[in-house]
Amino acid sequence: MLYVLLVSRRGNRQSGRYQSPPFESHAELSAFLAAFRSYFEGDGRHHVWVGSAANDGVLVYDQHNVIFAYGPLDRFKSVLKSRGFREREFWFPLPHAHTYAPENDAEEERLLAELEWRHFPLQPGDEWD
Repeated sequence: MLYVLLVSRRGNRQSGRYQSPPFESHAELSAFLAAFRSYFEGDGRHHVWVGSAANDGVLVYDQHNVIFAYGPLDRFKSVLKSRGFREREFWFPLPHAHTYAPENDAEEERLLAELEWRHFPLQPGDEWD
């Protein structure tokens, strides 16, 4: 998992890419994501990337609450369709804003204290509006 912190509202954390150690199982990853679900969904300070060591695709959940899929797109589409999703055009309203909720500052701290993350600088394209 890669946690891309774009803005640390308190300024006590360095923006950047935080790479987690590998999760032991899908269940462990799912539990971790569920524990931070409201933070991921309710704050615009970050993106979350999930991939596998087998390099069989990557899902990116961005600061707009949009999921981008890279890799075996037909397989991703099949799973989504089986769960009631449908493909359609979308757009981001212009202008728009990102919320960095003060009540989520503690969740940022809890998330980054939960694992032994490896920090890397932001890359071009990590920050977008």
